[in-house]
Amino acid sequence: MGSNYVSPEEQAYRDERKARAVEADSYIKEKNSKLIGEPKTYMGVTYQLRQDGLYVCTNLPKNCQLGEVWTSERILRKSIDDLGFSIK
Repeated sequence: MGSNYVSPEEQAYRDERKARAVEADSYIKEKNSKLIGEPKTYMGVTYQLRQDGLYVCTNLPKNCQLGEVWTSERILRKSIDDLGFSIK
């Protein structure tokens, strides 16, 4: 039968490691969401590449169907065309 006892020192060490892991995850998520390169515009929709390689639209209203991330410019532009979307 195993023991479930964890010393206070071990618990403090585990808590510290968990806090460092959460901090590292937050840092990586923040870094990956930064925009890089020049913004591009297609039919009034401005989009830009994120650090993690996904495209995001930067000038859309909150209730817009294009409020997602895109893996390529071609797919984003096709979605804009299919929806007949345009910002004037």
